[in-house]
Amino acid sequence: MAFLREQGPWIISILAVAQFWLWFLLRKSAGRKHIELYESGSVEIGFDANGPLLALAGVLRPLEKEVFVQSMEVTLISDRDKAKREFRWIAFKPNFLLPLAGAKAWEMPHPFLVSPGDTRKYNAVFHDVDGSRQVKGILQSYYHQWRETERRILEWRQRRGGSAPSGGAGFPPPDSKSDHEDLIGEFKKQDACVTAYTDLNQKCYWEQGSYGLTVKVVTEDGAGDFSKTFRFTLGKLDAKLLKGNCVTMLDEPIAATMGRPQTACQVVQAEYDSGTPARGQQA
Repeated sequence: MAFLREQGPWIISILAVAQFWLWFLLRKSAGRKHIELYESGSVEIGFDANGPLLALAGVLRPLEKEVFVQSMEVTLISDRDKAKREFRWIAFKPNFLLPLAGAKAWEMPHPFLVSPGDTRKYNAVFHDVDGSRQVKGILQSYYHQWRETERRILEWRQRRGGSAPSGGAGFPPPDSKSDHEDLIGEFKKQDACVTAYTDLNQKCYWEQGSYGLTVKVVTEDGAGDFSKTFRFTLGKLDAKLLKGNCVTMLDEPIAATMGRPQTACQVVQAEYDSGTPARGQQA
């Protein structure tokens, strides 16, 4: 008891100091970055049946310990309207030079481990979750409207007993008189077709101007989450090309019925802005 009376205040003081330094070290450790992200290539931008798309490539490097990357997320902010849009990771691309239109070569996204002293290349495709759902709804309704015109074309062909053309099993070869352009022209004048184009054009929000882009790397335990912000500028011509994909998408079921080659949706690339260096910060 005498020892506690004599040494107690000192012990309490030491414990208080130790508690402070333990809290300080834990806070410092929590604020330390666990992983770095380095961009490469350019920002690839698209608009198709998946909605607004972004494809990004680069390298991830852990700083001290292995990091298990659970997913990646992208937030886009347009300088024009200040709208904030969330993009979800939907695929890997095997080669950054392969355009977004080459979706058949995409791989499903999956978590991966990055070990210290090593790097991991990423080439990820992201889509606007809300935009994708809205675009799919527009196209589903449009395809339903096209089925009636398609039925009339197929019935006419069955009555003629034509043979199958190249690229369309069961269809006769198209010619200048049997190409049914009158039926197609009639369909394109319908309100449903005009509405589908108008709605798609609105959902393609890619406009000329500057954009802020934040990539977030989400780790398994959350302690290593990391974000980095970039900027890019979309040119007037590129924005126009992306808007043109609305017509391309609406022509797909018509081309399939007529046995015509289908045109791929346009993809554009924008360079990272060098005038505003990217900044990295821990999430």
